Amino acid sequence: MRTQDLLAAAGLVAAGLMAATRIFQIKKIEINPWKTIVRAIGRALTAELSEKMEAAQKSQDQKWEELKHYQEETRRLLDDHVRTDDERNADLLRSRILRFNNELVRDIGHTPEDFDEILTIIDSYKTYCKAHEEYKNNKCTHAIANIERCYDDRLEKHDFL
Repeated sequence: MRTQDLLAAAGLVAAGLMAATRIFQIKKIEINPWKTIVRAIGRALTAELSEKMEAAQKSQDQKWEELKHYQEETRRLLDDHVRTDDERNADLLRSRILRFNNELVRDIGHTPEDFDEILTIIDSYKTYCKAHEEYKNNKCTHAIANIERCYDDRLEKHDFL
């Protein structure tokens, strides 16, 4: 092939590519060597700083994990404390109920207000026992039944103090 034929073929190919890009509208690819060079130099200059930043980020992430662990531990301890405090409060309610029942068994008289107060305590105690089925309530059920029976009897006979 002659040079002129090659140039003509190259021209046809170039014209065909130009026509194809216009038909298919292929986006131009920008090549900017200065941008690439400046970016490489910038990375080289800030490599040490980038390493320090990554190390600081890892350290911060580790401290956040430690903090999260301490928060979970504190939450667990607080939940245990609240549970213990609630059980202690229920024990005090049960103690008041048992003491009141003991006074009834000994025929110590009570006013309607005394009964109102103990019935409120009984309601609180029953509510706690319903919400906390694991709490042992076998010590108080008969005392509660006796107090409620005595209240009904006194209410019927009108013989409160």
